[in-house]
Formats: sequence, C-alpha cells, structure tokens
Amino acid sequence: MEKTDIPKSNRTLANTLLTEIGIIRSIVDFTSVPQTARLLLTCEDLHTIPQTEIFGNYNLPTTCDLTEGDGLMLYHAMVAENSSWLELFGTEGVKQLKLPISTTDEEMLRLFVGGNFSQLQLLSLHGCQNIIGNSLAQVGQNCTNLQSLDLHSCYNVTDVGFVKVAQGCPNLQSVNLFACMNITSLSLEELALKCPKLRSLCLATCNNMSEASVTNVLVQCTNLQYLDLRYCRNITPAFQYNLGRLYPQLKVPKPSFSPFGYM
Repeated sequence: MEKTDIPKSNRTLANTLLTEIGIIRSIVDFTSVPQTARLLLTCEDLHTIPQTEIFGNYNLPTTCDLTEGDGLMLYHAMVAENSSWLELFGTEGVKQLKLPISTTDEEMLRLFVGGNFSQLQLLSLHGCQNIIGNSLAQVGQNCTNLQSLDLHSCYNVTDVGFVKVAQGCPNLQSVNLFACMNITSLSLEELALKCPKLRSLCLATCNNMSEASVTNVLVQCTNLQYLDLRYCRNITPAFQYNLGRLYPQLKVPKPSFSPFGYM
C-alpha cells in the first residue's frame, strides 16, 4: 500500500486513512464515488490528501441521479465556484443525468464545460425553474447523442437555449416542454426541421404555440407517436380532435378544459 508521512498523533480514522491511501481506494471500490466524496467532504483532515490520488481514473456511473442524498451533495461539490471535483471524474460513460431543481444556468455551464457528458442520452431538468436557457446552448454543443430532454416546469426557459438544443441534437426522440410558457412556435419550427426522429412531444400548457407550427412538426416528424396539447391556449379542441383522424398512429390525450374555457 502507498503511504504518506504524517506526524505521530492519536490514532483516529482520519489518521489511518491519511497513512494508507490504498485503504481509501478500497473504500471507493467497495462503496461508491458519491459515498466516499461525502466522507472526504465532511472530514477536514482528509482534505490534505491530493484528490487525484483517490479519484483518478474513476468514472461517474451510467445513470447519474444528482437530485437527492449523496448525489445531491456530490452535485454541489462539483458545481461550486473554482471547484476541481468535476475534473477528477470521467463523464464520458454517463448516459442518463438528472439534475436538482435548484440548478442554475451558471452551474449547468460549469458542468458541461470542456465537452463533459459528451455521450449523454437523457437529460432531466424537471422542475428547474432557475434555468433560463443560456446553458442549454452548451448542451446542444456537447451532447449530439441526446435522445431525451425533460424540461417539465422549467417556466423560464426561452427559445434562445432550446433552439440550440434542437440544432445540435438531431437524435432527439422525446421532448417534454410541459409548462414551458416562454417557448414559442420558433422552437417548434426548429424541432421539426432538425429532429426527424422525434417520437414523443409534450407541449401541455405551452401558450405560445400555433396550430400551423404543430402541423409542421407532424408533417416533418413522421415517427411521432405521442403529442400532448392539453391546456394550450392557441390550440383549439377541434384541432386536437381532428389529429386522431388525420394521424391514426398518433396518441393525443383528450383536450382538457379550465373554468375559463380551453387553454
């Protein structure tokens, strides 16, 4: 085992780990990177160990859920200003990434800097109300293999970022824009033009979509099997009912109504 020289002192867990770097590596192998990260983050003495000695050559898991528990703690460590944690882990093996609702554009830019997560297939930003969309442009640049994007309840996302995703991710098959009320027909036009493999699209509560732009998606994306237009203020119930007749392969949820009429 590799050893580091430390002054003799009371025998503590920290001292033992500091003495035998190999023990720490064994802990990483036996548990997981997030759990070991939690140990290091909560023990001040262990900060003296060069982190590359512990986490060098370790990759983040294929499915990376950073929304709670140890995953959330690891997320905060990686996106902290001037943090070097993200540099220690390989991200090329991550296929699915779920980020916490507190995520900001600045944090996203730190995560995806330098081509990180280049093999990502699924990105969930469900409920991330602090995302405006500038960071999505970086996703569009990095993640050309992206197949699924969940922006459910990302109320503040705009066309600026989403258009870049559509342009850079031609393999998109599933897009959830539920309650993305700042997304307009401009994004739909780009989606129709650049993402022919699209199979599932949720536009529920998107009030800035036109029937013409929806029709264009249906014409261009011939593999589309699911389309949710509930509560869309500019999409009439008659238009939604006719979709089932015109596109028999398409599943369209029954139009939903509010006390103020269709939305």
